[in-house]
Amino acid sequence: MAIPFVGEDYAWFSEGFASYMQYQIMAQNGMLTLPIEQAYANKIGPQLKWFQSDSNAAFIATHLMKKRQFPAAYWGAAWFFVLADTQLRNKHQLTLTQVISRYQQAGRRTDDSIQALLSSLDTLISDTLFNDLLIQFEQQPAHTLYPVDWSEPSQKAD
Repeated sequence: MAIPFVGEDYAWFSEGFASYMQYQIMAQNGMLTLPIEQAYANKIGPQLKWFQSDSNAAFIATHLMKKRQFPAAYWGAAWFFVLADTQLRNKHQLTLTQVISRYQQAGRRTDDSIQALLSSLDTLISDTLFNDLLIQFEQQPAHTLYPVDWSEPSQKAD
């Protein structure tokens, strides 16, 4: 409920957000027994193989959901938010959870499309980071966005 559902075509986005945020919430509440980076590595790492493709990440995640490969779709889509958080930290000294909190405080949870949601988030940071990342996920070959294995996640984070 932190962000609005943005439609069936972007269910991968919504589910990736939920998957990403579950560890953020657990970490905030002291419920993780390992470092958050390791928690993500344990979930996203095994799904990277699905995204070593010339197809775009949005297509792959949507296809995986249609094939009922939910862990692969959800955790593969969570990579969007790992990248967003990394870029926010590097460019704006903000975390994704801080931006989402600002979004909620601004009362914007009524955005009814992916474009409206990402434009609202971009407005909050005075950047096009979120829209640019979606364009990458919809247009670039997935293998250009995802590491080959978790031992090299920072390679493609910028």
